[in-house]
Amino acid sequence: MQFQGLIHICFTRMRLAAKIATSLIFLSNAVSAQATAPFTISDITADHTVSQLKLVPFFRADRNALLAKGRTKSGEKVFSFYEMDSGSRVMGAPTLTVHMPPNALFYDFAPIGDQKQETLLFLGDEGVQRYDLASDTMEPLVALSSIYRQGSNPLFEQLDFARDLNGDGYADIIVPDFGGYRLRLNDGKGGFGTEVLLEMQVEMRLSQQRPLYSQFPLYTIDMNFDGKLDIAFLKDRSFVAFLQNGDGGFDAVPSVSPIDMDVIGNSFAEFIKSEERYQDQANLAETRIRRVEDINGDGIVDIVTVTDRAQGIFKRSSMYQFHYGQQEGSKLVFRSKPNTRIALQGITAENRLVDFADDGRMDFVGGAVNIGIGKIIGILLSGSVSIHINFFEQGADGRYAAKPNFRKKVSVDFDMSSGQSSVPVTELADIDGDKAKDMILSDGTKMLRLFKATPGAKKMFARKSIDVKVELPKNGELVRTADLNGDGKGDLLIHFDKLGSDGQANKNRFIVLVAN
Repeated sequence: MQFQGLIHICFTRMRLAAKIATSLIFLSNAVSAQATAPFTISDITADHTVSQLKLVPFFRADRNALLAKGRTKSGEKVFSFYEMDSGSRVMGAPTLTVHMPPNALFYDFAPIGDQKQETLLFLGDEGVQRYDLASDTMEPLVALSSIYRQGSNPLFEQLDFARDLNGDGYADIIVPDFGGYRLRLNDGKGGFGTEVLLEMQVEMRLSQQRPLYSQFPLYTIDMNFDGKLDIAFLKDRSFVAFLQNGDGGFDAVPSVSPIDMDVIGNSFAEFIKSEERYQDQANLAETRIRRVEDINGDGIVDIVTVTDRAQGIFKRSSMYQFHYGQQEGSKLVFRSKPNTRIALQGITAENRLVDFADDGRMDFVGGAVNIGIGKIIGILLSGSVSIHINFFEQGADGRYAAKPNFRKKVSVDFDMSSGQSSVPVTELADIDGDKAKDMILSDGTKMLRLFKATPGAKKMFARKSIDVKVELPKNGELVRTADLNGDGKGDLLIHFDKLGSDGQANKNRFIVLVAN
C-alpha cells in the first residue's frame, strides 16, 4: 500500500475516533460516587441483549426504575424494568418485562395522567397506544396519521412524539404529517382534545431514488414574552413559531421571526449548497447553529453557532460563538455579533455544555486533536492517539476565557487490523453530592479513576484519584451516569457491546455502581 493511502486511512480513522471520544464526554448532568466509601455493585445478566440503560419513574412517581432495553434471541424488542432492594442493590430479576408491539414503529416515555410518573407509549400507522401498567395490556390512546407509514421498523428507536408543549406538566402528542404537524393537547386527565393541524411542512429528500421526509427541529420557547411557551421550529435563519393562546392551545398559522446571523441553514436546499462547497477544503469556512437553549442562566433562550474552518486536510479549527437572546418589547432577538466565543485548534467533534459549579450557567467542555504527518506516523507505530479535553468555565458576566481553565489529555487506542478504537470513559459528574462536578476517567477496561473537584483552587481537580476496580466496555459511551436512588449523589450504569466485541458472555450483562 502506498504511503498516501496509509495517510488517508489513518486520517479517516482519527476523525472517527476524535468524534467518538469527544461525543462521549459528560453524558449526564447529575451523578456522584462517594469518595470516602465504596460503591455497592450489582452485576446482572438479563434474558436479552442490553443496548441501553436509563432511569424512568415508571412504577411510582417518587422513585425511578432502571430500564434495560434490548432484544431477545428471536429478535423481539423488549423493555425490562428493574427496581432496587431495601439497600443499595439492583434486584437480579426484572419486576416487569414489556414486549414492543409488532406494529409499533417508535416508542417514547412521557407523563400522560400523572405529571411525575411516565407512561410507555408506542407510535404506529394508526396512531399512539399506551401500555397500561394495571392491566398489563396495550390500549389505544390517540388515533392520528403521520409521515411514518411503514408497516414495520427494524430499528429500535425512541422518537420524541410525546412532550409537554404548553407547560402544564402533561405530555401532548405532536407528529409530522404530509399536510402539516398534527397536534393533540392533553386535558390533564390523560385524554386528548380536538386535533389541530399546524401549518408547518416537512421536507422531502431523495435517497437512492426513494423519497425520504425530514423535519425541522422543534423547541418550546416563549417567543413573545407573555409568560407562555410557544412551539417554535428552527428553519434556516428563522423561527417559525406557533404562539400559545389564552386557553392553552396554539395558533394554527405561524409567525416568522428572522435570526440576524450569517449561518448555513438546515433546509435541504442549504444542505446541497454546503455539500458543493465542501468538495474543496483548501479554504473552507462554514457557520451553523448547533444549540438552542438558555446558556447564561437568565431565563431567555440563547443560540450557539460553530464556525468550522479548513485550510487543507491538516489545518483545521472551530470557533464556538454564543449569541445571548434579548427581549425587545415583545420580541426575542439575537445580535449578529456573539457575546462570547471559544476557539479550538485541530479536529473537533461534538462538544458538551455542562454546569460545573451548579450556578445556573453552562460551562463548556470540548475535545480537539491536531493532525499532521508526525501524528499519523505515530498512530501507525503505537496504535494510539492523544486527545486534549478542554474545560472552559463561564464567568459571572457570561463570558468564557480565551484559554481553557483546565486541560486533560486522554488516549484513544486503535486496532489497525479491524479499524476499531478503544474509547476511554471521560465524564464530568458530582461524585460526592457537593454540587461541584468531579472527573471520572477509565484506566483500561478494569479500573475507574475519580478525580474530585477543587472549587476555588488553581487546579479544577485533585491530582490524586480514587480508584474503583470494575469491568468496563471498550467503548466508553456505554458507561452512563445517573442518580438511581434519588439521594442527590449519582451512580454509574455500565453495559457492554450488544454485538459481542466485549465478549459474547457480556452481551446480556450490565453493572450498576450505587454510591453508599
